[in-house]
Amino acid sequence: MLLTSGWSAVSSFVSKRRRTFTWVAGSLGGAYLLGQWGLRKIEDMAERSKRERLDADNLARRFDLNQQDCAFTVLALLPTVATQLLSAMDVEASSAQLAQLAAQVKARERALSEAAEMESRRIAEVENKKAEENDPEEVLAAPPTQSLNPTAEAFVPSFGKKVDGLGEEAIGEESPKENILVQDEAKVNEGPLVNGDAVPEGEGQDAEGEAKSEATISVPHDDGVLSKSWAEVVQTGNGHAEEVDRNAIPEALVPEAEAPPPAPEPTRAELWNEIKILSFTRTLTSLYILTFLSLQTHIQLNLLGRAAYISSVIAALPSSSSTSSLPLPQESEDDLERALYALHRQDDTVTENVERMYLTFSWWLLHRGWVGIGERVRSAVEEVVGPLPLKSTIVYGELPTLLGQIRQRIDFNPDGSPYDFSPSLFPLTPADELLTLSSGGATTSPTTSFIPPALRRLLDETREFTESSDGILVRTRILDSLFGTLAEKLEGPFRPKQEAQGQGSRFEDVTERTVRLAGLLPTVARQSQLTLTGMPNEYAEAVEDVRELGEFSAIIYASFDQEDVRRSC
Repeated sequence: MLLTSGWSAVSSFVSKRRRTFTWVAGSLGGAYLLGQWGLRKIEDMAERSKRERLDADNLARRFDLNQQDCAFTVLALLPTVATQLLSAMDVEASSAQLAQLAAQVKARERALSEAAEMESRRIAEVENKKAEENDPEEVLAAPPTQSLNPTAEAFVPSFGKKVDGLGEEAIGEESPKENILVQDEAKVNEGPLVNGDAVPEGEGQDAEGEAKSEATISVPHDDGVLSKSWAEVVQTGNGHAEEVDRNAIPEALVPEAEAPPPAPEPTRAELWNEIKILSFTRTLTSLYILTFLSLQTHIQLNLLGRAAYISSVIAALPSSSSTSSLPLPQESEDDLERALYALHRQDDTVTENVERMYLTFSWWLLHRGWVGIGERVRSAVEEVVGPLPLKSTIVYGELPTLLGQIRQRIDFNPDGSPYDFSPSLFPLTPADELLTLSSGGATTSPTTSFIPPALRRLLDETREFTESSDGILVRTRILDSLFGTLAEKLEGPFRPKQEAQGQGSRFEDVTERTVRLAGLLPTVARQSQLTLTGMPNEYAEAVEDVRELGEFSAIIYASFDQEDVRRSC
C-alpha cells in the first residue's frame, strides 16, 4: 500500500514536471556534445598550429641555409673574376716598370759620372806624361795656330824625334783609315767635322759648308754613281784619294739598313698617371662586381630554394585518387595545394638539369659582363681623378665626396637617368645565351639553341627582380655599405706613422688630416685584392650585413600565391 502510494506520487511529480526534465536532459546532452565538438576543434587548432609552426621553422631553416649558400657561393665565384681583373688592370706591373725606369736613370747617371771621372783622370795622366816627356827649355815658343775649332789644342812639336809629314807622331797610334772612320762616327753623333775636330752647333754656315765639302769627295764613275762617302775613301800621305775596298771594312763599321723604330717607352709621368687611373678603376670595379654578383646570386639561389621548398610540399600531398575526388571550392585553403599538385604533373617543373643550366648564366658576368663595368668605371675615374695632380693633397673628410662623384658618373647617365647594367648581367641575344651555356659546360651540343620553358621562366623572373624598384634599392644599399667600408680602409695613410703601427690612439679624429694623392695610391690599389681574394673578406661581410638584402631575399623566397602558382615555381 505504501509502495503504491509512493510510486503514484513520483509518477504524478514527474508527469507534472515532464517538460522541465526534458529540457534539462536536452541541455545536458547538448552541452556534452558541444563540449566534445569544442575539444575536437581545440585539438585540430593545436595540431594545425603545431604543423604551421613546424612548417615555419622548416621554412626559416631552409631560408637561413639558403642565405649561407649565397654567401659561400659568392666567395667561391670571386677568384674566377679576380684572376681576370688583376691581370687586365695590372697596377703592380706598372709600378715595377716605373721602378725599373727609375733604376735605369740612376744607373745611367752613375755611368756618366764614372765616365766623366775616368776621363778627367785620363786627361790628367796625359798632361802629366807630356810634362814629363817635354823639357820646357827645349820647347820652341811658337804662336798659337788658328783653328776652326776653338776648343782644339795647339800642336806643339817634340824635338829629338823625327816628324815626317803625316807620320805616326802627328796622328797618334791610329792608322789613317781608322782615323777617318772615327771621324765619320763623330760626324754622325756630334755634328760636322773640320780638320778632325767637332764644330759646335752654334758655328756659322761657312764652317758647316767647309766641313761638308771635306767630308765627301766626289768620284765620277761610268756606272752612274756620282759620289762615294768619304768613309770609303782614304787619303795617302801625298794627299791623293784612294778607294778602299768596302769588304775590307769591318762589319761592325759598315752601316746597315735602318730597322723600324721601336715602340716608344712610356715616360715616368705617363706611368704615374696610369698607376693613378688603374688604382681607382680596379678597386671600384671590384666593388661593383661584388655588388652585382651578390645580388644575382641571392636572386638565383632564392628562386631555386623556393622551387625546392614547393617540391617538398608537393611530395607531402595525398595521392592522385584521393585528391581528385575532393571538391575544389573557390576560396578553400586547399587551393594552393591542389594547384601545386596539378603543377606536379606538368613537364615544365624545375629539374636538376634546369637548375644547372640556370646557375651557369652567372658565367656571363664573370667572363664578359665585368669588362663593360670596368670600362664605365675607368671613364668615370678619368673624369674625376684624372685632372688631379699626384702632389695634390686629399683631405680625409672630403674623400667620401670624391668617391661619391665617381659613383654618380657610374650609376647615372649625363642626362640624370639611371644607367642600365643589364648587358653586363645577362646575355641579351640567343647567340650570347648559347655561348654562356656552352662555355659554362651546361650543354654538350653548342648548336642547340633551345631553352626549356622552366629555364626561360627563371631567367625572365631574375631579370624582373633585378630591374625592379626593390632590386635597385638593394643595389644602392649594398654600394653604400661597400663605399663606406672602402672609406674606412683608406683611413690608414691619413694617420701618423706611430698610430698606423698601433702605438697611438685608435680613436683620434682624422677628418682634417691630409695626404698626397701619390701616397694614397698603394692603399687604394690594395683594396681590390682584399675585395676579391681577402680571407676573411670584410667587404663580403659588409654585403651580408645589409638589412635590405635579407628582406629582398625573403620576398623572393616567399613570392608565390594562389593566383599565379605556376610562375612562382
